[in-house]
Amino acid sequence: MVPFSSVATAVSIKRWNDGKSWKQVFFEGFVNRLAASDGVLLGCSRKGVIRSTDGGENWDCVLPDANGVYEFNLTSKNFVAIRAAGIVTNSAEAIPLQSSVDAGKTWQPTTGPSVFKGVYSYVNAGKNLFCCHKGGVSRSKDNGNTWELVREAIKNDKVPMRYELVVSGETAIAVLLFAGC
Repeated sequence: MVPFSSVATAVSIKRWNDGKSWKQVFFEGFVNRLAASDGVLLGCSRKGVIRSTDGGENWDCVLPDANGVYEFNLTSKNFVAIRAAGIVTNSAEAIPLQSSVDAGKTWQPTTGPSVFKGVYSYVNAGKNLFCCHKGGVSRSKDNGNTWELVREAIKNDKVPMRYELVVSGETAIAVLLFAGC
């Protein structure tokens, strides 16, 4: 999966054609995140998570969440949509972590330990899943059925910090970042 970020004020998604030409393919407001895998594009729009399978020509809203902000990850078995923590939306019940096993067509809540409030990233590294959240970093050795906290969050009242995960081969790397605006 290739993640892309764009400025929240972007007004369109444009498709790249070997660098020769660009065509506007989305006309319904901004898109602040894009992800691509095996011909499927996912984006985060003002309506929720949108999906295209034809290079961006047509888009369907597959996870409605007015004004929700999502990051996308891909594990060995599914897409994962991570809802940004602390973002106020019109949704009555925003679920922080959802997954799709059918290339983004349908989404189901993903279970985790009770500390999974404020999920930041969720990755697959080798045979393990890792999740960064407000409580720190947790690992699952059984595809998300059970979790163990492997690194507690850094507590600092003056400078808010959080972890972000990246993967290199079968290794997950937790990077400590400034968590403020």
